[in-house]
Amino acid sequence: MSVVAAESRGFIDFYTKSGSTNGAKIAIILNELSLTYRLHKVDKAPKDTEAYRAISPNSHFPVVVDIHPDGFKVSLDQTGAIAQYLINEYDQDHTISFPKRSPEEIEATNWFFFGASRVAPSHDEAVHYKKEAPETIPYSIDRFQNKTLGLFFALEQRLEKTGDYLVGHKFSIADIAQIPFVVAAEEAGINIERFPYLTSWYEKVLSRQGVKKGLSVAGIEFSA
Repeated sequence: MSVVAAESRGFIDFYTKSGSTNGAKIAIILNELSLTYRLHKVDKAPKDTEAYRAISPNSHFPVVVDIHPDGFKVSLDQTGAIAQYLINEYDQDHTISFPKRSPEEIEATNWFFFGASRVAPSHDEAVHYKKEAPETIPYSIDRFQNKTLGLFFALEQRLEKTGDYLVGHKFSIADIAQIPFVVAAEEAGINIERFPYLTSWYEKVLSRQGVKKGLSVAGIEFSA
């Protein structure tokens, strides 16, 4: 990070690739918090350039560049770190988060990383082997579809218990972490209608303007 004197805080630069599920999570957060941001589609320009590596050494995406309150330029290219930063800096009213150290904050963090570390890799592998692998490998397709089904079932059980959202009876980052993968369930060969509580949750979150705008910005197709 370096000190910035010429730039003002509050104009966030957001870099993502069209169709990126991680990019969709950040786009939803930005729109749910009604933040001002400049969108940069990485797939429309070479990302392996010196300028891009300056903000993401591994040429990763999504990336958020912002000015910290202390005047430092912040460049983040890990989805969880970006989400935490945006929440800490811009969600003082807890629009999509919960008060620090509350039971709900602890639960929401757990469900956010459940989506990031469990649902995301299983779903992405299921999609890969179903749609993108150069040859059909039934074992791999079945393995990752079943893993994703099991994780969706865990979401179903949780939503049956809460009756609405994953944590605290309100829409939060816990829900945001799951949205891109439930939206793209059919790509993994899964019909969410077998999960009535997950289906109800899907319809509820897809009615939110911030979610719809975020998915559109990220290039994720959805039906509401």
